[in-house]
Amino acid sequence: MSEKVFPQGFLWGAATSSHQIEGDNRANDWWDWEQRGKATEPSGAACGSYERYEEDFDLARSMGHNAHRFSIEWSRIQPEENRFDEEAVRHYQAVLRALKARGLEPIVTLNHFTIPLWFARAGGWENPKAADYFAAYTRVMVRALGPDVKYWITFNEMNVLVFKGYLEGVPGAWPPGKCSMLSAWRAARNLIQAAFAAYETIHAEYRRQAWPGCRVGVAHHLLYTEPSDPQKSGDRSAARRRMFFNNDFFLRLLYGKADDWLVILAGCSGRGKRALDFIGVNYYFREIIRAKNGGNFIDRLTGEVDREHPFYKSAEKNELKWEIFPEGLRCVVLEASRRYQLPLMITENGICTQDENQRARFIRNHLQVLHSAISEGAEVLGYLYWSLLDNFEWSIGYLPKFGLIAVEPSTLKRAPKSSSAVYAQICQSNRLTDPVI
Repeated sequence: MSEKVFPQGFLWGAATSSHQIEGDNRANDWWDWEQRGKATEPSGAACGSYERYEEDFDLARSMGHNAHRFSIEWSRIQPEENRFDEEAVRHYQAVLRALKARGLEPIVTLNHFTIPLWFARAGGWENPKAADYFAAYTRVMVRALGPDVKYWITFNEMNVLVFKGYLEGVPGAWPPGKCSMLSAWRAARNLIQAAFAAYETIHAEYRRQAWPGCRVGVAHHLLYTEPSDPQKSGDRSAARRRMFFNNDFFLRLLYGKADDWLVILAGCSGRGKRALDFIGVNYYFREIIRAKNGGNFIDRLTGEVDREHPFYKSAEKNELKWEIFPEGLRCVVLEASRRYQLPLMITENGICTQDENQRARFIRNHLQVLHSAISEGAEVLGYLYWSLLDNFEWSIGYLPKFGLIAVEPSTLKRAPKSSSAVYAQICQSNRLTDPVI
């Protein structure tokens, strides 16, 4: 039996986000979106984790985790433009203490999609003052959580937010539900500026307080794409463009070394600045791309997913029909490591399934290729499975089951799944010894 040992000090854990697990986040844009019937179902009480977070952390610790990624709900901290809620701030201080008391390294996400409703009604990410608003919120949280946080994630998947909220404009889209290139451009520009502002705010506060150093990054959804027909230049070009706009458009700007044309296209003043000390990698699937002659500009630029391709039709899939392709994780990790020369952290990787053998196999197979990427030179800080709990999956609702722990809807009772024991053995031993299937 082969044995794959991970680096000393490797972070093992799972990830969550506030709106998906806390429940009753009534002051944000997603709650309003749900009440207007725009989502499959409302989030409601979610997992009740605003009150039950210690129980969740006890379970995580019992499964051998040594790290946990969570997000702060901005709308709780700043329910009105000119008011910060001290009670909500104290709540997240208690969350942090609970993690540290259990030996769980906190990875703190400042924004995981949701924004306060007052900000949304003022234009949200299209508002020219967006970066200033976000920096002010960031400053409050950094001062509150202090030196006990080593890893800060400013934004989760800003690429997905821009696409789903500002370009898709179809059933299943996200707030604000637009389909506008101009709105998408404004939102992207302001998100980038907000990431720069938050990065500078965090590091300035640590310097001012003479706190131990921290690392600041983003969690970015990385795709692996392949052309449907490698012999067709149109398919090859579409696949390259899709991977560039999804994977590299934001990262190059945040890295501070984008080409002049990209800085001009983005309309931001970020050249020479940096908003990244590490990159969080969220990886779920591969896309097989073919060129598309019709449709809108984005369709023509980045092609379409070829769901009739033999690879896709024969591939193992999750409950959402996403192709399971572990090798793609190795590819995107190595490419990001080569291009950006920064440490990486797998901040999300998971499967929605009710087959626990499939979930265990998914985890083992992805860790196998991740170890290969590390052996080939990528610096990877840790692996955080998505998600600790079955939770509210945005416009899809509660149907997809990504969690290591089941949550009974009526009682919110937690029940660890059998796959969590497989993952626990890996976390506790810091090695992959199970045969890969």
